[in-house]
Amino acid sequence: MAEDNLTNQMVIRAMLEGTGCRLQLVDNGRAALECYIAAEDFDLLIFDIQMPEMDGRSALRAIHDHAARSGRPAPPAIALTANVMAQQLAEYHAAGFRAHLAKPIRRDALLKLIADLLGAEDGGVVAPDSCPKSETRADQGR
Repeated sequence: MAEDNLTNQMVIRAMLEGTGCRLQLVDNGRAALECYIAAEDFDLLIFDIQMPEMDGRSALRAIHDHAARSGRPAPPAIALTANVMAQQLAEYHAAGFRAHLAKPIRRDALLKLIADLLGAEDGGVVAPDSCPKSETRADQGR
């Protein structure tokens, strides 16, 4: 997950506790791109749209470009944003996001999106083996 707001990072971390998900947190799109290139082992991406250094759309575009060059599909991505007007949602979809999650974040919506995008069949409960594989990163600040 790339999110520059520390409060939102803590909220999502708390929402995923007990689900079995392993979360890699970074605070900007450039760091997300670097993590992806280094690991290429992510099941799902969650990107804030507006971040310093590199926004969510630019980071996803760069990840898609890298994935295409390496011959691997990019993981599905969720746009995390307070900007949810129809035109904005169309722009996120055109940028390659498969879904969006509106701020303020609701746990049930987060878990349902993760389950839907990862193909979980349990009606929205995230199974431990359906979650991103990376470890939580301790350096949440800038």
